[in-house]
Parts: sequence; structure tokens; C-alpha cells
Amino acid sequence: MMGPMLVYDFVLLDMPCERAANWFRSASIAAALRASTDVLGCDDGTLQCGEVRASQDGLVLDLRWHGDEVSDADALRPLEGELRLAPLSAVSSHLSLRGHFAFPDGSAPVATRLHAQRTADQRAREFLGQIGFELTSASVE
Repeated sequence: MMGPMLVYDFVLLDMPCERAANWFRSASIAAALRASTDVLGCDDGTLQCGEVRASQDGLVLDLRWHGDEVSDADALRPLEGELRLAPLSAVSSHLSLRGHFAFPDGSAPVATRLHAQRTADQRAREFLGQIGFELTSASVE
């Protein structure tokens, strides 16, 4: 049996964490739901979001995708993870997505598992990129 597969990616934001945090508190859940539909092709209710909470180094939004299968279109399902916003410097922030998902077939060939990992990493990057774009676009308005 294979253990969980890990997903991690981040984007750097050219804005102070304090300014990004205002958006994160008010709009991150809606942005995550939009990104789950646009990037991951999830149906309504497939992504569950917790409440935005403070952590030692910033803000965290817990995420959970539901699903029974892992395919190219659903490469992050099921996944448990978090979207995290943290200060990087006085003028920049760090937005990251980290989580884990279980590969459904532990006896699958290594090439199949590697393909699933690459696909999950790509989907995570696209998901996070859309949220980062929304955050920076909103702060310019």
C-alpha cells in the first residue's frame, strides 16, 4: 500500500501581507470555489472550505476536495490541505497550497503514480495561480 502523495506550491505576492490579509479574510473562500470549478472542473459542493483562521505566521484556509477517483481531470481528489498566506518581507507576501491525497491503487506501476503526481502538481499550480491572480487584481482596483 502506498502512502499519501504530497502537493505543495506557492506564489510570491508583491504586496504587504497586511493588505493581502484583508482580501484573504473576505474573498479567499469564494476565490477557492471559483478556482475549483475553473481549474479543477469540480461540481458545486465538491470543495469544502473551513473558516479563515489565524496561525503563527499568517492566515490559513482549510480545504477538502471529495471524490473517489483520481484521473487527469480530478487529480487532486480526494485531497486535504490548506491555503496559507504569510508575510515574506515588509512589502511582499507568500501564498501557498499544501496538502496530501491518497492514490487509489497502491499496486499501480511507478510510471502511473508519477504521472498522477505530476498532474496533481500542475493542477495545484493552476489552482493557486488563479487565486493569486484574483488577489493581486482585487488589490489594484
